[in-house]
Amino acid sequence: MRKLIALIIMLTAITTGVFALTVQGTVMDSETGEGIEGATVRFIYLPMADNETRGNGNGNGNGHGQGNGGGNGFNVFTTVTDAEGTYILENLSEGNYIAMARKKTAYPSIRIDVELTEDAVVDFELVPASCEPQGRFNLFMGRKLK
Repeated sequence: MRKLIALIIMLTAITTGVFALTVQGTVMDSETGEGIEGATVRFIYLPMADNETRGNGNGNGNGHGQGNGGGNGFNVFTTVTDAEGTYILENLSEGNYIAMARKKTAYPSIRIDVELTEDAVVDFELVPASCEPQGRFNLFMGRKLK
């Protein structure tokens, strides 16, 4: 009977999200401090042992929506920042993650290692991509123009 009660409590805890963690934060421009709208934020779960469960899909999200399941056999949680540059990811497990943020073409990717043991705030500061010309090249001949 005690085992049945323990099982019911555990199933209740799982279905109510007691073991699920939430990560939220802001993706900001490192020069202006302003939030970056439309930046992609991705948390990739790093299993500690070969026998841990791994995902088999691809994450995808829009705004405060999120995707999970993972490419390459890992759980991947992905979302896109809102107009203020904020994001939220829910239902993550405790453990180690690679956290990445980027804004296509305007801001190169940044990567940090994160260990989640409780709900957390993880902010990113992205450095704008350099638009300074590095020289001109003849595309057909491969030689530098003067």
